[in-house]
Amino acid sequence: MKRLIQIFVFSLLIAFSTAPSVNAGVGDFTIEGYHVDIKVTAQNTYRIQETIQVNFPGQRHGIYRDIPLVNTVQRKDGSSDRIVARIENIRCEEKYSTSREGDSCRIQIGDKDVRITGDKEYRISYDYVMGNDVLKEKDEFYFNVIGMNWETIIKNVTFSIEMPKEFDVGQLGMSWGRYGSDQYEGLFYTLEGNTIHGQLSHDIILRAGQGVTVRILLPEGYFERAETVPWAAFGAIFYSFLAMGLALLLWYLYGRDDPVVETVEFHAPDGLNSVDLAFTYHGMLSTTDVTSLIVYLAQKGYIEIQEGTDRRKKEFTLVRKKPYDGTDPVERVFMEGLFRSGNTVGRKDLENKFYKTVNQIVSMVDNKKNRQKIFYANSINKGWILWILALAGFLLAGFLPVYRYEYSFLYGIAASGGIGFLFTLAFSALFTPGKMVGRIALFVILFVPGIITGVMFLYEPLLFAGVWYPVSYVLAIAASGVIMFFGAYMSKRTEYGSVMLGRIQGFKNFLEMAEKERLEAMVAENPQYFYEILPYTYVLGISDKWMKKFESIAVEPPTWYESSSHSTFNVIMFHSFMRSTMTSASSAMVSSPNSSGGSGGGFSGGGSGGGGGGSW
Repeated sequence: MKRLIQIFVFSLLIAFSTAPSVNAGVGDFTIEGYHVDIKVTAQNTYRIQETIQVNFPGQRHGIYRDIPLVNTVQRKDGSSDRIVARIENIRCEEKYSTSREGDSCRIQIGDKDVRITGDKEYRISYDYVMGNDVLKEKDEFYFNVIGMNWETIIKNVTFSIEMPKEFDVGQLGMSWGRYGSDQYEGLFYTLEGNTIHGQLSHDIILRAGQGVTVRILLPEGYFERAETVPWAAFGAIFYSFLAMGLALLLWYLYGRDDPVVETVEFHAPDGLNSVDLAFTYHGMLSTTDVTSLIVYLAQKGYIEIQEGTDRRKKEFTLVRKKPYDGTDPVERVFMEGLFRSGNTVGRKDLENKFYKTVNQIVSMVDNKKNRQKIFYANSINKGWILWILALAGFLLAGFLPVYRYEYSFLYGIAASGGIGFLFTLAFSALFTPGKMVGRIALFVILFVPGIITGVMFLYEPLLFAGVWYPVSYVLAIAASGVIMFFGAYMSKRTEYGSVMLGRIQGFKNFLEMAEKERLEAMVAENPQYFYEILPYTYVLGISDKWMKKFESIAVEPPTWYESSSHSTFNVIMFHSFMRSTMTSASSAMVSSPNSSGGSGGGFSGGGSGGGGGGSW
């Protein structure tokens, strides 16, 4: 199932692959000669060269070789061990490609644009790294010199095995045939120093499912068992700490804001409308911030909000009271987009239509000129460096084990980089200014799929590579969070931006902390004060607090609100209606038509499993 999911996820990538499908049988080719040279190192790594002489009766492109990475070693005494090996330094004189096929590494040799017939010799060399010692009281060389999963007959088998030092020849055993066979008749060898020279009798032809195995029982300590230093994992760990330190340094030098002086403000500073105030305060403009213009322009006399007759459906109607005659381009675009089709619009009229206007307004406000008005340009640019630092950590920690496991450079980049991108997006969303609930929700939406996808594509490669690689990857996730935290506060405010931030914070604090007596005095001085402030409370995230402060304060009903109820105006009921209206309007305004589509593609060929190969 996991492989099927992987095939689907990476279908677009694999669709560009030019590797033809594998479809071979005994009649497609024969192996006329098979020689294997093995040089065993003191660390139990096998440096292998295979010389395969092939005859193609008909036109073929070449051969493929499947080399097992995961094997269950079974001995005559009934003991067994699971051995996870690693293949490195693959070399071939012909054009070739590598891929992961089940528990095997597939080396596909040949050119899709070239067909060959007759005799052809192939030379393949690679290092087979055996990994950790599975036997505690002895060592062993136990290797399938000729695998059992070739899709053809094999003639003229010869091999040599060079051991790193002396061994007891009495502990040497060989066998050939199908799985479980212990026959050795017809299998001969000579010993030259520490090198074994072996061959099958010329009259023996290996059939599909037959192979040759050599086992040497060795004393404990024969192999040095020197642990391979996981330099890539250590490098990723070092990089994570270095990147976090660099992020802190960049923030300290370029992102640390000057002290903000809060001032007491009773009104929006400099007469900013609700959208401009939202951008100045947050440093960005969300699509939901645009919705606040409904109340802002209603209070200006341009819009009337009518309550639906059925309160349960939470419907509303917006009526244009007069054409827009102001000078603000954003407000003009909002009004023109809102009443494009008439002077009366409802929720249904906004769905899948108004989103273009919302996006246009966001682009008009959140642009380079306005951003550089409140943030220094060099600090904004440094923020992108932190993005790159965070993503690079995932590439460094995840690429090498994925590449070694799948034997695909493209897969390694796609898996480690793609998952890393999800994590960096998640942390970026979490630390981006805005409403906490929305930030957490977006973080979960991105982070959880990142975890699921990471487990799906990286769990086995990371464990396969050794314990330090999972450690380095978890640290890369944590480092990404730290880096993006500093990235969220990397944009340093200009002098103007700092002054305005202090004034807006002072304005917000007053609205949250103002006592009843003070508010009553403000309303007495300006009966419309409650409604003039209302649109700003939506972008500051304090509308509920603001409404509740006036539950016991007498205010006149707004001129722009028409209730379906004939009862006396009630702030609590008005609050309930406005909360549902703003939520419903925001949802409708930002909605866009659903799109659908699909793509085809998939992996070519399939793994035969075990050691062997075929033609293509």
